[in-house]
Amino acid sequence: KMPYKRLKDLREQCYGIFEGQDEFLLPWNYNNPNGDPTMEKDEDVVGRMHRAITQILKGVNDGETALVVGHGDILAKYVRDVADPNFAGFANASIVKLSVDGKNVHLDTYVWPAESLKQN
Repeated sequence: KMPYKRLKDLREQCYGIFEGQDEFLLPWNYNNPNGDPTMEKDEDVVGRMHRAITQILKGVNDGETALVVGHGDILAKYVRDVADPNFAGFANASIVKLSVDGKNVHLDTYVWPAESLKQN
């Protein structure tokens, strides 16, 4: 029952012709980084994330905490862009804590609660 606001800029990247395809069909799973012109460009995705986070931060006072929930791929691209270019990415249901100091974003912690569970 916690109030929330949906932001369209937090939506997942558009994969164009690859939307809804089985994972084994995606070219980047076979060391082929080439996408397709119908895919949303990574720089556009990061731009959307910057807009969303800027909007969120405008509504947060110093010392307050904001919870941002989104898709791992776009959130990882944002973290790489603003805090850590070597960030490997998110596992399912993982959490990253960022802190903001002025215009600087810092990667504080990364936690994957399900890491200890056996994978089938």
